[in-house]
Amino acid sequence: MNQSGQSTLYAILLFPILLMTLSLVADVGSLQVQQVRLRWAEDMALVDAVTEIDAPAYAVNGRLRLAPAAEGVFREYLVANLDPLRGVLAEGSTPESIADTAEVVIVNQSPGLNPFNGHALDRPAICARLKVPIRTGLLHLAGLSSIQTLTVAADAEIRVDSP
Repeated sequence: MNQSGQSTLYAILLFPILLMTLSLVADVGSLQVQQVRLRWAEDMALVDAVTEIDAPAYAVNGRLRLAPAAEGVFREYLVANLDPLRGVLAEGSTPESIADTAEVVIVNQSPGLNPFNGHALDRPAICARLKVPIRTGLLHLAGLSSIQTLTVAADAEIRVDSP
């Protein structure tokens, strides 16, 4: 029995499968990196927004609250923080459109709950959830959409320094 070409045949048949598997692993890894980058962009915008204290309310009752302007500050900083991700966003999606459609809730009662993930809040906070369409390279070869929507939710509480 002649088996001299058998290993060549296996290599020819298995190489495309191995290459596609490695490409899919790279795509999934890239999606995870993009989710971390989105979370960072959201966290930094929330930290900037949580500095918007309602000074008139504090002057009246001595309780810290977030001003309604905190939402606008969040959206403004989110656009700036998402700008480096323009290259991976799905067609027709921009940092501006993502910031406009972000779900934002200011929770001034404490204790409270983040409405998006149920986390307990000890102080007034701003909470946000983003749904961001990201382009992928080869996931469509596995029968998945070439555009995946990543969702990230986070919150930032007013920081109170003790004397």
